[in-house]
Amino acid sequence: MTDLPSLTHTILSKQTIDELYTISTHRAIINVEKEIKRRLISCDPELSIPVIDFLYKFYHDKIVKDQWFKSVYVREGLREAIECIPWKIGVIYNYTDQSYRINRVAIMVGKSTKFRTKQGKYYQPDWLNAEETKLMLREVISQYNHPINNVMSIITHDTNLDNSIRHALLDNDVVTITVCLFLPPQGSVFHSFPEEPPLPDSERKQMYPCHITAGNFSHKLIDYPGNILAYLPRNYDISIEKSDDLEKLFQLNSLVGNITK
Repeated sequence: MTDLPSLTHTILSKQTIDELYTISTHRAIINVEKEIKRRLISCDPELSIPVIDFLYKFYHDKIVKDQWFKSVYVREGLREAIECIPWKIGVIYNYTDQSYRINRVAIMVGKSTKFRTKQGKYYQPDWLNAEETKLMLREVISQYNHPINNVMSIITHDTNLDNSIRHALLDNDVVTITVCLFLPPQGSVFHSFPEEPPLPDSERKQMYPCHITAGNFSHKLIDYPGNILAYLPRNYDISIEKSDDLEKLFQLNSLVGNITK
């Protein structure tokens, strides 16, 4: 039998982080600290990032510093929130010929942002854009991202691998990504937008980030079937783009560690 949430939990879960702070100014309530932890470890950026932003902005405040930062629940939440950080590794390339031209390989860790082309423009992978630019994006992403679609995005469902990749990206500023080329079965083409007609120039190839190397960590990113793989791997040393909320989370963990020692 599933436990029903308490009335207090139900009420607190509907409050903004500012409202939770106001409650704490009147009385120290342990359920407020539990609610902060719940949001931090929710793996939902809509819940966790407002909390991270608030704690970072008001880390010097008496309630935040002397009450929340000394709470075992808040400390655990900040520490465990690192395991929810989303990551994505993508490659943008010209899909219309066999020149194997790659526009850009990119890695993003933290709050999800859009990929950029080599020219610095945000790339939105839709049917009309692809027809105009002749570019395509394919990506490998963590469990805590929203995929573009099930043709272009591969989710790493293996939790241990997801965490290993995450920590490899967090512990390094540059990692090596291998990009592999896939060709369709004889007489067919790929189709990235299932709800749209095939692209006029046809997708004659797919490229995916297929392997990562960072220090002593080395692992394949996708399971690639040998029967359609034209194994033309290329290695790229890629600088990792880390979001502001990630830097804030690290600094908060450092602050809390110093306060509670």
